[in-house]
Amino acid sequence: MVSYRYVIAFMIASLLMAGLSGCGLIREKRYQCIDDGFSISFPRDWRVTENAKGTRILADIPDAEGSSVIRQNVSVVVEEAHLPVDLKQYMDLQIDGLRKLKGVKIYEQGNAVINGAAAQWFSYSFTINDFGYKALVYTLRKERKFYVITGISQCNNYGRHVSRFHETAKSFKFEERASGG
Repeated sequence: MVSYRYVIAFMIASLLMAGLSGCGLIREKRYQCIDDGFSISFPRDWRVTENAKGTRILADIPDAEGSSVIRQNVSVVVEEAHLPVDLKQYMDLQIDGLRKLKGVKIYEQGNAVINGAAAQWFSYSFTINDFGYKALVYTLRKERKFYVITGISQCNNYGRHVSRFHETAKSFKFEERASGG
């Protein structure tokens, strides 16, 4: 018969490992993903979900007026580089791919430094079934991973959200991963 002490110790160890391998709130409004080595801040009233719809973190913007047709949000996607491409090449591939799609328009592009790390950004819009969306995309690279932070909203709400999109992206920080294993 297995001792309950071992079962309890195993459960505690399992909970600690689960806490080390995911994302979580580390202080009010700041989420840290230890396994992917980053943290980012979101406004207190945004609903944050882990590993939703192909994202690492998805933060939904509340729709107080009830006027949004889509879920307006900011997401973080982490992608492992399988080919030797730098940040500029990665961004060029993203933009070139978008330009090939019908109804996509690229607006602005730029360079930034986010907490000491080089970043590039661009904004674009797209239309699906006569409905317009607009997005702001920031991309950073560390080692073999690209971190893509995207804020998306309906075109008619973009002006209201764009400064918050920039602010959220600029709150991104690379964090040291937990050692051990």
